[in-house]
Amino acid sequence: MKDRIIELILYKYGEISEQFQNEYKIKDVEKYGNPPVRFLISEFDDYYTKFIIRGKVINTWILDKGILSKCDDSDYEINKEVKGMFYAEGKFFFAISPDLDYVNLCFQVGPRYGFGTRYKIVIVDNNMQLVKDKDLWIS
Repeated sequence: MKDRIIELILYKYGEISEQFQNEYKIKDVEKYGNPPVRFLISEFDDYYTKFIIRGKVINTWILDKGILSKCDDSDYEINKEVKGMFYAEGKFFFAISPDLDYVNLCFQVGPRYGFGTRYKIVIVDNNMQLVKDKDLWIS
């Protein structure tokens, strides 16, 4: 079941990345800078109900221009060079609750640009879904 939840999370991050890219294609690059097209996705082992992810990284992936690949280097650090309002590379990170009922998804693409959202993991007609529960933080 956890593997299916991770598949849903990775798919959700792909959607978020695509929406993000489409939103900033039409905005002023001179003013805002170029948004990242490469993202590090990290799964953490400690689900925390408040708003932040903590613990150790247990899985990592790279999402580069829409192509997802597993990353064996859990110590990989994103390029945090700031261009306009964006980092050169973005960061997605998540943790799944021990009971597999919730997941906290976070997205950070600049020093002051990111969000964290809690999703409820539900099964409807034998299909697992992530349903937005609440926003946890925004910057």
